[in-house]
Amino acid sequence: MDENIAAYIEEVRRIPDISPAEEAALVGRIQRGDQRAEYRLAEAHMKHVVGLAQQYLNDNPAIKSPTLSDLIQAGNTGLLLAVRKYLPGADYDFWAYAQWWVRREIEILVQYS
Repeated sequence: MDENIAAYIEEVRRIPDISPAEEAALVGRIQRGDQRAEYRLAEAHMKHVVGLAQQYLNDNPAIKSPTLSDLIQAGNTGLLLAVRKYLPGADYDFWAYAQWWVRREIEILVQYS
């Protein structure tokens, strides 16, 4: 694994999780246009993006391109889309919603690589 991606993964894993109450508060702030809340919500879920990207590579060992770094970048794009599109009061938590967007962006990258 590339040193830069290893350092990124280590850094992301150190980011503290957020509680359901903090998540709800962040979503409310995002609805009012708070960009710092967007950043915090995305930051708290970046480790999950890394996990999905790694799982994708493990489940598809024949894939040589895109790289783990590419998959993480695509997944983070999906995460940011989810942050901006998630609606408060949904019957599911943010990560349940965001996973669809993360996987979608990863699949698009793989399809066109």
